[in-house]
Amino acid sequence: MPFSCHRLRVMDALLALLMVDYFAPTVRAATCWANLPKAQFPNCQLVSLQFAVHWTQNGSAITFGLDVDVPSNSNSWIGLGISEHGGMFGGDLWLLRKDVLGAYYIQDSYSSGPNVLNVDTQQDLTLLSAPPPSNNNTVFTFIRALKTCDSMDMEILQGYNHHVVWAYGSSQSSVSYHGPNQRGDAGILFYPNAQKSLAAIRKQKAALEIQNLATNSNLLSYAATFPNHTVSPAKTTYFCTHIEVPRDQKYHIVQYEAILTSSIIHHMILYGCTGKPQAFRDQYDCLSMEPLCSQAALVWTPGAGMTVYPVEAGLPIGPGGFEYFSLQIHYNNPNGLSNVIDSSGFKFYYTSVLRKYDIGLLLVGQFDLTIPGDSSSYTNSDIGICPSSCTSKFPNNMTIISNLLHMHTLGFNISTRQIRGSQEIIPLGERHYYDFSYQGVSPPTDPNAVVAPGDTLLTRCTYKPTAGIKKNVTIWGENTSDEMCLNYITYYPRNPKVSVCYAATANYALCSTDAWLSNATNTADLIASGDIVPYSMPTFTPYVPPMCQKSFALMPQPPTLNNTLNATVVTQTKSESPKLIASIAMMAAIMIPLL
Repeated sequence: MPFSCHRLRVMDALLALLMVDYFAPTVRAATCWANLPKAQFPNCQLVSLQFAVHWTQNGSAITFGLDVDVPSNSNSWIGLGISEHGGMFGGDLWLLRKDVLGAYYIQDSYSSGPNVLNVDTQQDLTLLSAPPPSNNNTVFTFIRALKTCDSMDMEILQGYNHHVVWAYGSSQSSVSYHGPNQRGDAGILFYPNAQKSLAAIRKQKAALEIQNLATNSNLLSYAATFPNHTVSPAKTTYFCTHIEVPRDQKYHIVQYEAILTSSIIHHMILYGCTGKPQAFRDQYDCLSMEPLCSQAALVWTPGAGMTVYPVEAGLPIGPGGFEYFSLQIHYNNPNGLSNVIDSSGFKFYYTSVLRKYDIGLLLVGQFDLTIPGDSSSYTNSDIGICPSSCTSKFPNNMTIISNLLHMHTLGFNISTRQIRGSQEIIPLGERHYYDFSYQGVSPPTDPNAVVAPGDTLLTRCTYKPTAGIKKNVTIWGENTSDEMCLNYITYYPRNPKVSVCYAATANYALCSTDAWLSNATNTADLIASGDIVPYSMPTFTPYVPPMCQKSFALMPQPPTLNNTLNATVVTQTKSESPKLIASIAMMAAIMIPLL
C-alpha cells in the first residue's frame, strides 16, 4: 500500500473514533457494543462481567475500546495489558489514570516484579478519546503499534492467542492494589493469520480432517475428569487423580479441550504415566508430580480453547502410547470459598484412524542445581545440555509443537537455546519472566522450528535473590520448596526410544526413556547400548536477532496537550460542533507528520 494511502486510512480511523466519542449514547453497562459501535470495533470479548475489550487492527496498529463497570466520575484507574503467561509479573501494562487536575491520560507501564509497576521511559500509547462523565461506566479508546521496538513492550503477534491481564482500582495519586476480585486474565487473538498464510492453511486442514473423522463416525471422545469433590478453602491447592484411558488398541488423540465446572481453576495438566498407578479415581494433594506420572501431555490455561494437533500427527494412547494419566488441577481460591464442588478435567477426541506420525514428549533441562540461601544476587544455573550425540539418534527432523518450561517459586527466567553446527539459531523457547502461579505451554519462538539430528539444545535458568525469602541452600527436587529447570518439548515424529535427554555427569548424558533407565542395573551396558552418550560442550557463534523495525510511528503522549484535547472533545455538546471540528483538526495536525 502506498505510504500516503496508509496515512489516510489511519487518519480516517482516528477521525471516526473521535466522532464516535462525541456522538456516543449514554453509557449503560460493560457489554459488547453497548457504547462502542460494531462498525468501528468489529471485535469484542467480555473478559469478565465488568470488563469489555473491543478492538480493531489494520496490520500496523491496534485500536482498543474499553467499557468497564467503574464510574468515570470516580478517582479510579483501569489497566489492560499482555503478559507471557498471565499475571502481572513481566507484563506490558496500559493504564488509564487521572492527573492531579482530574484530566485523563494513558500510561505505558511494565512490571519488573510481583506488585511492582514501572512507568516505561518510552511511551507507545495514544489516548484517542477519554471517558465521558458517568456514574456507571468508563468508556475510552486508545491505540498502540503491533511492534514498538521497546524492550519493555511485548509485540502483538499475528496468529497468537495472547495472555491478556486486566485490573482496576481506586486512587488518583498512585495505582493502589486492585485486590483479588478486581483483576483477571484471559486469552485473546487480537491479530488473526491472513486467510492464505501457511499457518492459516495448516489450521484449516487440521479442522477439515477433524470434520471428516466426525462425518465418518471415526471421532470418539473421552472425559478425563475428577470425581466430584469439595475444593479446599485454602488460597492455593494442587489436587490430582489417576485416570485410565481407552487402551484396547492404539488410538491417536487429535484434539482436546477443557471441561470446566468451577470458576476458581487456575490451570490443569494431564501427565502421562510410564506404568500403572496403584489406584484410579483417587484424590490426593500433589504440589509436585510423582516420577511415575511426570510427562506433561495435555495442558489448559485460562483463555485456551480447543487445542488441535497438526493434521499429520496424533498423541498415542493405548498399546504403544500412554495408557494411564494423572490429572493435576491448580485451584486459586483467594476468597476462601468452602462450598465449591468440582469435577473438571479434559475432554479429548481420539480416533482409531491413525495418522502418519506419533507425537512424542522429550524432557531436557538441568538437574544439578545449587541456589545459595540468603543471597542478594540472582543465581544462574549451569547449562543443561541435550547433546548432538543424542539428537543424532533421531532418524528425522523433530517438528516442534510446543514447550512447557518449568521451574518452581524461585524461578525468574528460563530458555532453551538451539545450536546447529557451530551456529546458534533462534531460541527454541524462552520465558523472560517466569511465574510459578502461571504455568502453561507456549509455541516455539520460530513457528516453523525443527530440531535436526545432530543439533544441541542448551537449557539454562535464572533464580531470584533469596535474601529475606530462604536461608537454606536450594537444590533440585520434586517438592515445591526445591527447584527445577526443565523443558517438556512436544514434537513429532516420536522416537519411542528417547524421552529424556540431559547431562548425568560432566562427560555423559542420558539419552533414553525413564522406564528403561529405571530398570537398568549396569552403567557400562547403558553406555554400550547408547542409552548414555558421551558429550562435550560445543563452541558456537551466538544468535543475533534481526534489527527491530517499528510497525507504526505513534505520537508520544504529551500529558498536557493530549489531556486538554481529550477533555475538550468529551465535554462538547452538539451545539458546540465548531469546537469539536477544531479539536479534530488539531489531532490531525499532530498526527499527520508522524505517520
